[in-house]
Amino acid sequence: MVLFPSDFEGFGLPVVEGMRLGVPVVIGPEPATREVAGGHAFEMSSWQPAELARAVRDGLAASPAQLAAARQHAAGFTWANNVTQTRELLTTLLGPAPGAGRTG
Repeated sequence: MVLFPSDFEGFGLPVVEGMRLGVPVVIGPEPATREVAGGHAFEMSSWQPAELARAVRDGLAASPAQLAAARQHAAGFTWANNVTQTRELLTTLLGPAPGAGRTG
């Protein structure tokens, strides 16, 4: 199990790593980790200790199907996908790079 009740996270790499390993991941109610987890982590609804305990219990009861779905979700986080998505976003925002698409 990965316990990651961080209240500030820029991306959530430990969340992805835990899901890729096929273990339950517990996160706090923080937007970045929530987004990265895509509904596949066991999330605290508040920062209270009782919520951490509940999320851990839920994680310990995770089914093989839940862990497999989390692993599949995490598999989409690759450097190649990151580069492709960044390039597409920049092209949408800025237009094609000068000389892009030219041949010869």
